Amino acid sequence: MLRSADGYAARELLDTARNRLSAAQVTALESVRHDSGLDTGMLPSPFQGQLNNALDISGRVMTRLLTR
Repeated sequence: MLRSADGYAARELLDTARNRLSAAQVTALESVRHDSGLDTGMLPSPFQGQLNNALDISGRVMTRLLTR
C-alpha cells in the first residue's frame, strides 16, 4: 500500500528497485508516476491551465511593478 503520491519517489523506486517489487507495487508506482506527469514530456492538462493562469497573473504584476 502506498502512503504517498510522490512522483519523484515512485520514479526512483521503479528505476532502482523494480525487480524487488511485486506486480501490484509496480502498478501502483507506475500510476503515481503517470498521474504526476513525470516522464510524459508535458504537464497534465488540469495543471497546465493553472500554471498558465499563474504565469499570466505574475506577468501582469511584474509589468505593473516595473513600470511605476
